Amino acid sequence: MDPYVFGGALWGTLYSAAHAVTLAPDGAQLKTACTALCCMLRALRTCLPCELCRVTYDAHMQTCHGSQGHSGVFTRPSTLMAAENAARASNRNHADPAAAYPALHCIVYVDSAVRRKLNTGDNGGTLRVARRVSALGGGYGGSHDVLYILALMAAHAQSCLDTHVRAARARATAKFARAVAVLLGNLPKYAALQTCLLPEIPASVAVVDAARPEFVEHRVHRAWCKLHNKSFHTRAPVLLDLQRRVNTARGKLEDIDACYATHAPTPA
Repeated sequence: MDPYVFGGALWGTLYSAAHAVTLAPDGAQLKTACTALCCMLRALRTCLPCELCRVTYDAHMQTCHGSQGHSGVFTRPSTLMAAENAARASNRNHADPAAAYPALHCIVYVDSAVRRKLNTGDNGGTLRVARRVSALGGGYGGSHDVLYILALMAAHAQSCLDTHVRAARARATAKFARAVAVLLGNLPKYAALQTCLLPEIPASVAVVDAARPEFVEHRVHRAWCKLHNKSFHTRAPVLLDLQRRVNTARGKLEDIDACYATHAPTPA
């Protein structure tokens, strides 16, 4: 798995989610947003679709869990919500970017750690990211990027031979999907995503279904077709395009060539 291929869509999803926390109204909606973001970060420790990345991320988040914000990362909704409330009470003092935008800084901090490891340059810091995300209407990417990442996670879970790991990755992918659908609904840019995805991954999904990667992938595929105003069909061109993207990220170029050879459009 090549993180350089899917990384942009994943970081775009995480930055959009953090921005949604920043914009969430006080009270119950802020609590829901903080819970959803922490759920996403926790789920990634299991469903991140690159094994080397996952191991490194899991170890990093385990370290951050004990410090709760002192390292820039929050893993508990209660501490993230307390930090967000403090930022609002101080009118987001930009002299301390971490204190001004706790949720967004959390993602910036993790992104910075990854960039240092990969030697891919600086992300510009929290204030610059905040301006950029706001200017782009709430995120670096869009609904297509989110569903592509979810499809990639589900495919990664299916490829695992260990039954218990398969189930754990499927459940984590379902939790990530539910959380992102709930959270990004706060941003107009992702209104269509929530409409398509939320009914497919309801809170009432049976545990036995959520533990099946095929079930989770099927629901993501249905949401993808809805997003394109197409009826769901396993051989639908719009769905084959999503599978091509997933295969590209997984390095299965021969599968892509076969797909195009079989389903190439008829010349006009």
